Amino acid sequence: TQSTGGSHLMVCPVVTQGATSVWIYFPPSRWYELWSMVEIEGAAGDVVPNYPAPIHTIPVFARGGSIIPIVREEEGTTPTMESMLARSDISLHVYLCHMGHANGRLFVDDGSLRFSGAVFCVGGTGRGFVPQGIFFLRM
Repeated sequence: TQSTGGSHLMVCPVVTQGATSVWIYFPPSRWYELWSMVEIEGAAGDVVPNYPAPIHTIPVFARGGSIIPIVREEEGTTPTMESMLARSDISLHVYLCHMGHANGRLFVDDGSLRFSGAVFCVGGTGRGFVPQGIFFLRM
């Protein structure tokens, strides 16, 4: 029972009680584990049987070519728009496609139009190359 979150994310929860693995179909593309950023080798357009899904872990994957903004919560708190903007709690996770490119969008509405949106694009070769990784957004 997997589902997508837009075209950039895929969630594959365990739905069988006691199971510690899931069968996952990866649509044709390059796919990465969301948090570790490790590429799922040879998965494009194929089924991966028995993908590890230990208890308390939901397998989430990012499609290559994506830039995904992620807000980290402090334990026991719910981030507010003001706290995100003040502390720069937004990180951009970059997952490159097979050609070394990625793009993504971030829209933040803080009620004052101080910051309303951004489009991010990375890629290229040589001097202008931006590596895959995590980057922090300063506002």
